[in-house]
Amino acid sequence: MTTTPTEPAALTASVEVTVPPAQAFEVFTAGMATWWPLVDHSAFGLEAADVRMAPEVGGQIVERGRGGATNVWGTVLTWLPPDRVAFTWHPASDPGGATRITVRFAPTPDGTKVVLVHDDWANRADDDAAYFEYEAGWPGVLGGWCRAGVPGRDLARRG
Repeated sequence: MTTTPTEPAALTASVEVTVPPAQAFEVFTAGMATWWPLVDHSAFGLEAADVRMAPEVGGQIVERGRGGATNVWGTVLTWLPPDRVAFTWHPASDPGGATRITVRFAPTPDGTKVVLVHDDWANRADDDAAYFEYEAGWPGVLGGWCRAGVPGRDLARRG
C-alpha cells in the first residue's frame, strides 16, 4: 500500500484590534514598513531599509536594501479593502516555492478581528521546516503590527 504525503494544514493566526476594518487594513498593507520586523525577517537583515505592498492585484511586495537592491517577497492576488488581501509569499526565496497568505478584516462590536491564513505549503521544498518556522513566527509578527499603531488584544490566538 502506498501513501501519498499530505500538505501541512494551513497556519492560522488571529488578533482582535480596537480600530475599524479600514484602518486595520491600511496599517497592514500601506503601512507594512512601519511594523514588519525587517532586521529579523527579511532578505537583507541589518541592511534592509523598507518593504512595501503595491495596492492592486498583480502588485508586488518588495523589500529594498540600504544600497538600493530589491527582493520581491510576493504578488498580490486579491485586493478587497477593507475586507481582504491575499498574496503569494516567498521572501528571499524562489517564487516557484511561494506559499499563499490571506488576511481577512472582519468588523466586531469593539473594532476588527484580523485572521491570517498561511497555506499552499506543497510548493516549498522545505515545507516542514518552513511551516514550523512560520508557526512560531506569525504571533510575534502580528504583535509587532499591533504595537505599530493598531492596539490589540488576544494576540495571534491560533484557530
